[in-house]
Amino acid sequence: MSVPGHLRVATRRSELAVIQTAQWMDKIVQLVPDLTYELVEIDSAGDLQPERHLSDFGGKGIFSRTLEVALAEDKADLAIHSLKDLSVNMDPFFSLPALSQRGNPYDVLVTAKGRSLAELPTKAVAGTGSPRRLMQLKRHYPKWDVIPLRGNVRTRLDKLKRGDYDVIVLALAGLERLGIEIDNHPDFDFVPLNETFMVPACGQGILAIQTLSERTELNRFLASVADDKLTRLCYEAERSVVRHLGASCQAPVATFAKVEGEKIVLYAINGLGGVDFTREIREPVGDARTLELDEMKIKKALNHLTGKVYLVGAGPGDAGLFTLKGRELLETADAVVFDRLGTGELTGFINPKADRIYVGKRAGNHAMKQEQICELLVQLAREGKKTVRLKGGDPFVFGRGGEELLILHENGIPFEVVPGVTSSVAAPAYAGIPVTHRGLASSVHIITAHEGEGGKSDALDYDDLAKIEGTLVFMMGVKNLPHVAQGLLAAGKDPLTPCAMVSNGTLNRQKVLHSVLNNLVKDAEEAAIRPPAVIIVGEVAALGETINWFEPSSIDGPLAGKHILVTRSKPPQTAKRGRSFADFIEARGGVPFELSLIRLFTPVEMQEHLDHNLSLLFNIPVEMMTTDEKELLERLATAPSRWFILTSAHGVDCFFTALDRLQVDRRDLANWRFAVIGSATAAAVRSYGYTPDLLPKVFDSSHLTEALISQLDERDLVVAVRAASGSPVLPTEMARQGRFFLDLPAYDTCSDELAYHLLSETLNYADAVTFTSSSGVRAFVAGLENGGISLEDDIIKKLDIFAIGPVTAETCRTAGLMPTAVADVFTMEGLADTMARYYTKNRL
Repeated sequence: MSVPGHLRVATRRSELAVIQTAQWMDKIVQLVPDLTYELVEIDSAGDLQPERHLSDFGGKGIFSRTLEVALAEDKADLAIHSLKDLSVNMDPFFSLPALSQRGNPYDVLVTAKGRSLAELPTKAVAGTGSPRRLMQLKRHYPKWDVIPLRGNVRTRLDKLKRGDYDVIVLALAGLERLGIEIDNHPDFDFVPLNETFMVPACGQGILAIQTLSERTELNRFLASVADDKLTRLCYEAERSVVRHLGASCQAPVATFAKVEGEKIVLYAINGLGGVDFTREIREPVGDARTLELDEMKIKKALNHLTGKVYLVGAGPGDAGLFTLKGRELLETADAVVFDRLGTGELTGFINPKADRIYVGKRAGNHAMKQEQICELLVQLAREGKKTVRLKGGDPFVFGRGGEELLILHENGIPFEVVPGVTSSVAAPAYAGIPVTHRGLASSVHIITAHEGEGGKSDALDYDDLAKIEGTLVFMMGVKNLPHVAQGLLAAGKDPLTPCAMVSNGTLNRQKVLHSVLNNLVKDAEEAAIRPPAVIIVGEVAALGETINWFEPSSIDGPLAGKHILVTRSKPPQTAKRGRSFADFIEARGGVPFELSLIRLFTPVEMQEHLDHNLSLLFNIPVEMMTTDEKELLERLATAPSRWFILTSAHGVDCFFTALDRLQVDRRDLANWRFAVIGSATAAAVRSYGYTPDLLPKVFDSSHLTEALISQLDERDLVVAVRAASGSPVLPTEMARQGRFFLDLPAYDTCSDELAYHLLSETLNYADAVTFTSSSGVRAFVAGLENGGISLEDDIIKKLDIFAIGPVTAETCRTAGLMPTAVADVFTMEGLADTMARYYTKNRL
């Protein structure tokens, strides 16, 4: 191996880069006395724009690219970088023949001299340019205001000294290489942070020599004299984390490997899903004695670091056939990726904080291509999210579930399958057709009749299918029914073979057709069978005419035969109290479709505001109080009566949940009175063991306000815990009369994008739509616009529209929807009675 005589060494022009490059080259020269070198100082893009935020550069090559160009143009033989500035997926044109022994890898918090962390203000201004550091600072100091910090080390310290920041974060290795002593510094105090408090960046504290890969002899020389094998081993473990997560050096990902005893232990945190991260690991992954990494242990560690994907079958349509495990996963998911579903009821199970992403497909209209869906699942898992991939029926029965799992496997993403009830069996069952039956069919064969690649519909081997004596179940075959029937007949299948078609199986709009093979196409056209439908061919199909047990059209009552869209929002994961609106409709013979177009949720800042004010009301110490809050406490101490106003069942749940969160002694409610709107809200209060003190005879804000004011003393304290978008009647009237009134938002509403994708399909079957709030009306209209549906379209003009009260009815009129009838009793049951009276009177 030849020894080079002289080396040109590229480095950034910054003080720290020049110093650390010279320090390492001097050590190499000590080992090889005949070697000489010169520094080639270069200004990188990051150095030339010191005040520009790092993320603005795209997060890649900020400090390294210019040096790589110097190598490629033969202006330098090698370049020395801080390893954390290099991409873990380096261009193969370059090589890293040597890594230095690791310097101090930790970060340090820096404050002005004599100002300890305990003395910083609650909302201290902290400086860092690193998403990794920001992520971890927010974990330990959630109220700190973390803002960008750029510049070299001395510039950053100068900004701290002049008061631009209360505290900053720096790397200890840089301070040590610059000769800045952290013990007894005259201007600053330093608090080192080990990996249990703040996990370092991949490669932090390590210097790397970069060369052209083609410089074989030079690379061998550098590897033999300058490479630290143990450091390289630790870096390889760290790099596996960044590669697995597909992260860049500017991503909120922290990873650090160190020697503990004889083991290499890997620490990592994945914050790609946001600062409220939970994915972190501390796992032994290698042997420091043998300088080997255990690939199986690394893979296990990485599985803990990413989220998990659950492939869940939604079932055939009826929400009652959805699995208990599937519901549990929806209630706890961080993200839900869903296809077209037969019912909107499953949307009520989804965690209100979860991301909801629609990827449904219908003929000629794919919201997202299959390749994009697979990429999305990988991305969500890498963000540490518990992801539910919700697919109609069973995910492995023509659901392309296998394709998605193979991609997850290739990317090292953990997954689990939750089977669903497949419509190929459930739809015939709801039509009274057993797919196997002794003496008639000892086997069942499930076949897709959907067009294949290039639009080919003749890919099926009808000669073989015609010979099968068992039951044939064709899925996705309405469009190609003529090809299927003709193919079987041409292959010799008996023309009188019993057949059936089940459209919208298991749902209240289920439609069943019985025929024989020779007449099937004509009969299906006359019966207007539409997708989704399954086709059953075989002797068992005839049994459905005898043992058919599910006939929605046979239900009697004033709403019989009426399909009614219920747009009422569903509170997230709230226990059902009493009968629901759907129950009242079904009791009168109607067929309800529950489609929650509104999501109820509580933003973090709203919960903090609610908790802060309730703490004041129940004498729980708080950090700071405003002048208004001090006045609130004075009013609290002297008020003859104290009132909580609760206007919805969900508001009641938010209120009592907050009290439990704050550990309020329920006996402290003895001096408070409750005023509520509506019987449902009253029932919710009673479920917590309290009796409302005021329930107006007419269930709306105006009558509540009128009844409340008639009972108030001018010194009374009134606190409303309700929706952020609640009626302005109460606060407006309280302000007009000069009363002391505290309005506490407990939750907010937003449109449910998931439900929007189900709306147009549901409207095809609906005879009427009901509105129980003004926000429901607005969400409905927004859903129509989202789906490109005009109020003048026939699908809307045919609808009967029912409103729960005059306020909601007026919102309908303003939106361009003319109410057919308005309930005179403003309850769910009152609205159901109004519909029943209307259809009884107008029934033909």
